[in-house]
Amino acid sequence: MSFSRTKSVTLFAVLGILAFAATANASELLTNGSFESGLFNPWVVTNSTTDGSSWFVNTGLFTPLNGNPTPGASDGTHYAVTDGFGPGSHALTQTFLNPLGTVSATLSLDIFVNDVYRLGGSFGQVDLLAGGAN
Repeated sequence: MSFSRTKSVTLFAVLGILAFAATANASELLTNGSFESGLFNPWVVTNSTTDGSSWFVNTGLFTPLNGNPTPGASDGTHYAVTDGFGPGSHALTQTFLNPLGTVSATLSLDIFVNDVYRLGGSFGQVDLLAGGAN
């Protein structure tokens, strides 16, 4: 398969078991981190494009719009993946409460990035923002 002719952005974020746990009580702060419910709830999907490009909960080894190969789920059967018809930004966010007295916490995730639109380079980003951040 030649990716040089593909005019789509594909950012794969295999978020497998996404665990953000406070070390004091080792409880998970994020809900549905592995997307095994088959839905994004309570994740919020935000896209910069209106062409159908978006995040998808996927179970196969190919993206749902363009059929580009993915590594699949790192654990379980479901994972989050973006697929689209051109350049754009796609955010997947979830608000959580940090328990009072938390001294440290651990964010653990699996991510795979393959951007077939930006030949010669790819990028993916994970940000933790304080409440009220824009």
